[in-house]
Amino acid sequence: MKVEIQAVGLEEVSTILTSMAERSINLSPLMSRIGLAMIASVHENFAVEGRPKWKPLSAKTVAAYQAVAIQKAQNTKRWQNAKKSSTKSKIESDRVERDVGGHKILVQSGELRQSIMLGAVTETSVEIGSSLPYARIHQLGGTIGAVTIMPTNKKALAIPTTDGIIIRRSANIPERKIPARPYLTVQPEDITLIRGLTMQFIREGV
Repeated sequence: MKVEIQAVGLEEVSTILTSMAERSINLSPLMSRIGLAMIASVHENFAVEGRPKWKPLSAKTVAAYQAVAIQKAQNTKRWQNAKKSSTKSKIESDRVERDVGGHKILVQSGELRQSIMLGAVTETSVEIGSSLPYARIHQLGGTIGAVTIMPTNKKALAIPTTDGIIIRRSANIPERKIPARPYLTVQPEDITLIRGLTMQFIREGV
């Protein structure tokens, strides 16, 4: 995924860098430093659930996460060996709380956050981003087509609804719209940091 970020305040830095490049100064080390600083900033976006705040998860999305958690609980030996239904319900609720409760947006598995890395580094630019196939839709928003989910190790799926748990052999998930939750963003403090890194690079005697 390639998304070009524009931010107010970068013009001054761009002018300095252009001047340095015209004097045949190798800016690749500086670009790498800026890229690493921006990765740290992106990680902070995940930690605080967006700057500005991302749109919260929909009730359907939360229910889907709960269904997956319950399915995982039912695949455990502890659940399968439990004799009482109350014990099984407790195992399921504990798993839902562990997998869903308190988890931040876009960090259900942590893969997206961990996948952010440096891309191409040149003397005039640096790229950061993710190679995950779903990275783009979370950044820009979009529509996911309808899919059918089948059970893996069980004969049926346990699906949570507002009336309780229902059992089905398969589940059809309709077409869904994913809101944009931009995690590749430039914050005002990032501009200050980039300026500082640039000045430090100059002082090092390039």
